[in-house]
Amino acid sequence: MISYLLGRVSKLTRSSSTDEITGLHREVNRFILFVLCCTVVSIITIWITWIVWLNPTYPYYITFNANVINSIGMIVGFLPVGLPSAVTLVLVIVAVRINK
Repeated sequence: MISYLLGRVSKLTRSSSTDEITGLHREVNRFILFVLCCTVVSIITIWITWIVWLNPTYPYYITFNANVINSIGMIVGFLPVGLPSAVTLVLVIVAVRINK
């Protein structure tokens, strides 16, 4: 029964043309854009804080190379690795609720 409902949800998320963006694509793209903006703002804030306050006051606490590594770590940390499985899980939950 769940596979039937997943097939119905899949039909709703697909469009007749491969170039047309569906509502699910739009929401996932909006979420990824939000995560990207948060990452960029966080990295810019860290760099401004480091340049203006931390580096002049404590010059040997965090070096330039350590700050670059921290920025790369933030980029990797903010990546939504589990996004496909999360979207699939939400679709299954919605299908089960539709079935009830």
